[in-house]
Amino acid sequence: MKNIKNILKYFLLFFVTVSFITGCKAIANPEYSITIEISEGIEGTPAPGTYIHKEFDKIDYKYKSTDENVQVELLVNGTKKALEGTFVVYNNFTVSVRRIDIRDTWEFSYLKEDGTTGNMDITFSGDTIFSGKFTDSRGYNGVWTVANDDLTMTYSDWFDYVFTGKISIMTGTYKGKGLSGSWKAARKI
Repeated sequence: MKNIKNILKYFLLFFVTVSFITGCKAIANPEYSITIEISEGIEGTPAPGTYIHKEFDKIDYKYKSTDENVQVELLVNGTKKALEGTFVVYNNFTVSVRRIDIRDTWEFSYLKEDGTTGNMDITFSGDTIFSGKFTDSRGYNGVWTVANDDLTMTYSDWFDYVFTGKISIMTGTYKGKGLSGSWKAARKI
């Protein structure tokens, strides 16, 4: 009888120890949900879907547009990231890969030659992601075009100002009224 009690005691001790070690591993290596959303006209890996990964897993990714004239952007939980790289899993996150479409309202900041800055909101509209009209918060307007990554904004009623830049980073330069400078913009939230 004493031997059976000892065997049961050791079995119970073994079971508790294994359960504790297994439970610690689960705590040390939790699982997270990764959701990949890809817009039409974009190819790459991983494919769209929801995946479960363990903490600290590394996921290689790479995306590009199927049309060389269209720029794309990758957002992780709303924050812009490179189109190619490696995700390290440490929480749930959503990856959205989409065509860059500037049709929205943007906060523009521009640096003048005298070192001062100017600020304005610019709203882009149009039937396609390649061209349309814009209006700034001061009431001036003009037309815009996108070719590959290049943006050109030509004012029709603010002297002869032309803003040029890259839509992938929304920065560039401007010229007008004999002046020049640089600009940057962020999508208005």
